[in-house]
Amino acid sequence: MIYRTVWIAIAATFGIFTSQAPEFAQQYSQRLGGAIDELRVVIADFEEDARSNGMAAKEALETWGQSADSFLRDRAESMQRTFSRFDSLESQQTAFESLPEMARPVALLRTFDQRVLDGAWDDYKPAVPVTPPGLIWAGAGALFGAAIVSFFRLFGRRKRRAAV
Repeated sequence: MIYRTVWIAIAATFGIFTSQAPEFAQQYSQRLGGAIDELRVVIADFEEDARSNGMAAKEALETWGQSADSFLRDRAESMQRTFSRFDSLESQQTAFESLPEMARPVALLRTFDQRVLDGAWDDYKPAVPVTPPGLIWAGAGALFGAAIVSFFRLFGRRKRRAAV
C-alpha cells in the first residue's frame, strides 16, 4: 500500500514537472521572437542613418571604429555585438522552428540565449498542459518517475535477500 502511494506520487510529480517543458519552450520561443524584432528595429535605424550619410552599415562601423573619439569606437563595438547577436538569435529561431514541437525542449537544453532564457524563466508561470506535446511529456515523465521507484524497490528487495 505504501509502495503504491509513493509510486503514484513520484510518477505524478515527474509527470507534472516534465509536462512544463513544451510550454516553457514556447515561452522561450516567443521571447526569442520579441528580441529579434527589437534588434531588427535597432539595426534598421542604424542602416538608415548610415544610408542617409552615403554609407553602408559596414562602412559606418569601420568609420566609427577608426574614429579618434573613444565613444564612437565603443559604439562601433557595441553595434557589431548587436549585429552578431541578431544573427545568432535568428539562426537559433530558424533551427528551433524547424524542429517538431516535441523536440524543442531538448533543443533548448543544447542552445539558448542566456538573456532570453532568463527573461522567459522570470515570467514563466506553470500551467496544466492540454496540448498533445504537453501530455506526452507528462506521460514520459510519469513513466520515468515510476521506473525510478520500481528500480529502487527491486534494488531494495535484492539487498534484503542478499543480507538473509
